[in-house]
Amino acid sequence: MTRVSGAVLAVTWIPREAVEGPARLPFRLGLVHFDEPPPERIEDKASFLEQGAFTFANDVRAWIDVQDGAIVDHGAGGGVVLGSRVRAETEGVMFARQTFPVLRPDPQVQADRVRFVQTGGGSTGLAAPRRLGPRGDAHVGAPPAWTTVALTLHSDGRTEHELIGASAFPRHWLFDDGGHLRAKTALIEFDDWFYRDAERSTPWGGIDTPALVATAESALERRLSQAIIGTDPPFRRLRRGEELVRQGDEGGELFLLFDGVLEVERDGEVIARLGPGAVVGEAALLSGGARNATLRAVTPVRVAAVPGDRIDREALAALSAQRKAPEDP
Repeated sequence: MTRVSGAVLAVTWIPREAVEGPARLPFRLGLVHFDEPPPERIEDKASFLEQGAFTFANDVRAWIDVQDGAIVDHGAGGGVVLGSRVRAETEGVMFARQTFPVLRPDPQVQADRVRFVQTGGGSTGLAAPRRLGPRGDAHVGAPPAWTTVALTLHSDGRTEHELIGASAFPRHWLFDDGGHLRAKTALIEFDDWFYRDAERSTPWGGIDTPALVATAESALERRLSQAIIGTDPPFRRLRRGEELVRQGDEGGELFLLFDGVLEVERDGEVIARLGPGAVVGEAALLSGGARNATLRAVTPVRVAAVPGDRIDREALAALSAQRKAPEDP
């Protein structure tokens, strides 16, 4: 008999630029805290979860027993881990983050695989007055955040990891068995999340939201993104269908896609889609020439823009070298 084991971890965290406007005040006052980005690889999951430098972590562990090619038994465990920064307090009123009951439907068992699904999350502690419902009733409370993940174990030893549902806020990252970052949600929609009747529109109310997922950026892009954010760059917003750059235009800026999805179009053909964390625009900087692709917003998009001379050219050359030519805008 052979046992096939697997795990998947969804980490929910609040990036520094995820909240804008009046809702940012509690962060400025130190009543609530942004989270630092999780590492690109979680070397020691137990230690990472114990440190709690996140909002929530949805942890799924499962196994199947295989005999003569047939699945004879299976089981799952795990749960939700609450981050260590769990409360905000002002004027004697305390709002604590709290976890909700884990939702774990019966596994989907097939002849050669078992698919395990788990929803985990809870109240974020981000409480403020807001108006909800058709009558605009006043409400004070912390909207919930969650992830719904799937782990599929195959009788031949293969594993699959999916982020299939998530709240519109904040950011959610998905890690595989080895702790590698595999996917992330592509869009943070704070206003939609904060000002709707979020307590009902959740898996605990019978409604899940499909996750718009993007593949993880490269380790080099991640290092470049930290350098870009370190320059305190201005941010730009694009509406759906709006262009960030157009093929043939002169280019002197480098861009970090902070939120949303951009499509890369060359000579009238869409050749790629990019998600949060992508660093784009280095080709024109290196060549001193024109943009070789158009970048257009598929969703509402937010990008950080920085003059190219503020970023190390060797890093830009390395980024250009690691990309395939059709993917290099």
